[in-house]
Amino acid sequence: MISVKRPSILAASAALALMFSIVSADTLAATTTMRFPIVQTVFACDANGGMGEAVQMSGTALLVENLTIDSNGGFHAKLHLQAQNVTGVGQISGDRYRLNGQNMSQVNIGADGLPFSFTAKTTFNVIGPGLNFLVHENVHVTINANGETTAEVENEFFGCQ
Repeated sequence: MISVKRPSILAASAALALMFSIVSADTLAATTTMRFPIVQTVFACDANGGMGEAVQMSGTALLVENLTIDSNGGFHAKLHLQAQNVTGVGQISGDRYRLNGQNMSQVNIGADGLPFSFTAKTTFNVIGPGLNFLVHENVHVTINANGETTAEVENEFFGCQ
């Protein structure tokens, strides 16, 4: 198994709120594309004959953000994060690994902060000799205009296949 820290819904919401602050009040829509480096050490516990090993991963992430302010003042964002050319080397075995996958998220916030909805689907695979580690998560939260949570779903799978 590979150790994975996953962001909380609160952290994801805070990041989206920060992105909203970038869009000025007179802007109706904006699309931003960014590339940034990924450098992360993960622990593949089923690697190296079951002894496990650290794997230094590096590559690029592509982030595409679509932000919109609707005619009522509501905020809407769609984000797509994709790993690109992310590879790693086992620090003991020298085995080569690759990471592929993506996160797709969407948030909708009413002009007064409610209603609010957030949906995210994440799938990442770390693939190496004899190892296919999968991270898969679906998250959804809906809060209605009265501040009541009407839907909250979190389905996740972390493990070797």
